[in-house]
Amino acid sequence: MKGNARQNHFAEKYGETVTPAYTIINLSAEYRLKVKQVSSLILRAGVENVLDKRYTTYSDWNKIPQKGRNIYLSLSLGL
Repeated sequence: MKGNARQNHFAEKYGETVTPAYTIINLSAEYRLKVKQVSSLILRAGVENVLDKRYTTYSDWNKIPQKGRNIYLSLSLGL
């Protein structure tokens, strides 16, 4: 879980405005495989912003929203 409280301290002279609070949920898992020829294979999978929440942070230029739901899968080889 990741989030921020409402941003009340802003510089109006630079075009900043109040930013509402937000909370997003991320999930991830990892599985390590032992292989004789190599030390390990690591399989990772995850979902960022599970609920596909639309949000912006105080530092987002012109209130352009952050990315929506993101699904990833990776395989790492340790030598």
